[in-house]
Amino acid sequence: QSMTDLTLNNGLKLPALGIAIAEGPREDYGIPAALRAGFRHLDLSAKNLNYENVGDVLQWCFEENLAQRKNLFITANFNHSDYERTVLDWRIQKMLIDLNLDYLDMILIEKPIDFKKQEEVFQYPKDLAFELLLDSIRSDLHDKRVLSICYDNFTKNQLAHVIKLTSSLQMSRPQANRLDVTPYFQEKEIREFCRHENIQVMSHHIEIGQLRPIIDGADGRMAPVLEIEEIMRIATELNIKPSQAIIKWIIDSGISLVVRNGSRKRLHLLQDCLKIPLTSEDVQVIRDLDIQKYSKQFCISG
Repeated sequence: QSMTDLTLNNGLKLPALGIAIAEGPREDYGIPAALRAGFRHLDLSAKNLNYENVGDVLQWCFEENLAQRKNLFITANFNHSDYERTVLDWRIQKMLIDLNLDYLDMILIEKPIDFKKQEEVFQYPKDLAFELLLDSIRSDLHDKRVLSICYDNFTKNQLAHVIKLTSSLQMSRPQANRLDVTPYFQEKEIREFCRHENIQVMSHHIEIGQLRPIIDGADGRMAPVLEIEEIMRIATELNIKPSQAIIKWIIDSGISLVVRNGSRKRLHLLQDCLKIPLTSEDVQVIRDLDIQKYSKQFCISG
């Protein structure tokens, strides 16, 4: 069964629903099961993931005809420890060697370090300007070792800065920005900026059930997302799980979502989300749950 695709500004097709691959009890990381269930976006951005082992599993899947490389969308990331000047030049090539791949469809660039409160400018390590980070990736983009870049939770001003830098470096514009979109925290302003700039919004919720508000709302303590009355009503009417309603709402909002891998039953429940017939009224009901001013007081775990 084919997954719904979204088109990036460079023409690359990004599946609307992807699976996060992480360390766990299964030696194959659940990758064969995900491929058999029809998933094509494999997100390898988990911390401490052994790329060599993952590469062995991928090669076995290719040999067993579970998938062809050209039909997969594989994402890996730079984490904060990768922003040292001495490792930038070889990090991507090492990932490719370990994974036994010729290219990555996307790399995720995390913010170099934290931001000071109320500031909209990057605070760089002394030995590395963000320009150098982008410049170090330019040859990988040119040589097709990396096909696209996603930035992680960049603000509007930060993305505008990246757009300016990529233009001066004669690089392609940002393809995607990953945000923590939830019914309570919908990131409408930055999503509208991304839409205007033709930047795809992505979201990464390992476990929908772990999205929980930790503050009191105007009418008392706010419900965890899976217990929101409006979402529970939609789920009951459609005979689905509340988490499925949330996943379909995110996808119907034009956002590419990555969720946790799991059992065969879970994988098929996730795939079934694509067929859920949310009405425009259902979508609007969830949109109306947005409480942007409370955003920084939510716990988004996973």
